[in-house]
Amino acid sequence: MERVDPAALEELMAFLPCPTPEAWIMEALKQQEILLLNHCYLEQCAARTALGLIFRCPDKPDVLLKSEARHYKDYLTLAGKYANESIEDRIAFFGEIERNAIESPDALFRFHSGVPA
Repeated sequence: MERVDPAALEELMAFLPCPTPEAWIMEALKQQEILLLNHCYLEQCAARTALGLIFRCPDKPDVLLKSEARHYKDYLTLAGKYANESIEDRIAFFGEIERNAIESPDALFRFHSGVPA
């Protein structure tokens, strides 16, 4: 099994708005089937989006990302490339929304949910 590059992991952790709450991890261990089914659904949504981009943006072949581990970096590179202005404010804006969603109580457990209520 390939180990994660510590530098890449550190960079990813620095990008994330907050750590995963321990309560969410414990709930994920209890509800692995729900977690995997929900993640499968999200991956299917991502695949549909990617196929749509292939047909809508044939002149931009780099819209297809190379690996899940580099997904966020590839997306930010593409966003910066095609935006007419800095994307830093938008990254901070959505980072704060993510932090709130991650740290807030959530009665419905799923792959992207808050702390189990």
